[in-house]
Amino acid sequence: RELSLMSYGLEIRTTNGNIAFTTDDNLMTYYGQGTFVITNNSSTSPSVTVSGLLNNSLFHVYVVDNSYGQNVLGVVTKANGSFTFQRQTSSGSAYTTGTMTYFYTVIKTS
Repeated sequence: RELSLMSYGLEIRTTNGNIAFTTDDNLMTYYGQGTFVITNNSSTSPSVTVSGLLNNSLFHVYVVDNSYGQNVLGVVTKANGSFTFQRQTSSGSAYTTGTMTYFYTVIKTS
């Protein structure tokens, strides 16, 4: 899998190269990616360790089905340094059928 990050904004520099104005607060920082498995008869992943992850609104964890790359229904619970994912049905109930591998990406927005 590949991860593409884009940044956007405006930066104005003086003739000597100093920044006079910037909107660089629209940048994202990549923190990690990988896979985890949720086994049959379970709805919640084991704790997934991500170095530098903080439990605040600047960090975002994206989870997709590793086989098909499709979005999945569920809830990410962040903690400092880790997260868990609980898979759910469309009605919000815990989904416990089948063993599945998931792919995750963690970014931080500024």
